[in-house]
Amino acid sequence: MAGDFLDIHAHFVYGVDDGARSEEQMRAMLDAASENGVTALFATSHAAPGLERFPQETYARHLESARDYCRAKGYELNLYPGAAQPCCITPCCGTRPENPASRRWQTPTGC
Repeated sequence: MAGDFLDIHAHFVYGVDDGARSEEQMRAMLDAASENGVTALFATSHAAPGLERFPQETYARHLESARDYCRAKGYELNLYPGAAQPCCITPCCGTRPENPASRRWQTPTGC
């Protein structure tokens, strides 16, 4: 399928969030993107600055692995770094915002 499709929200980088769980899953996602005419894909793994430590080194290494895979397959698929951040964060379960060390946070419904 030919086309110029841009996907600005994808969780294909494996091992950093709730997206691809393995390199094989990541490759299957990249195969599907290429087959469906996607030409640009943004790796928007979940990130919550100040609340959770983001595995930046793993993210960068796995994103480069994805780029290497696309080059080896001859895909015309450009991969860009990015991040998905919650639009707003509120404490839950009695956790207070003044306590950022707590990891008990949620993104509210309807946000």
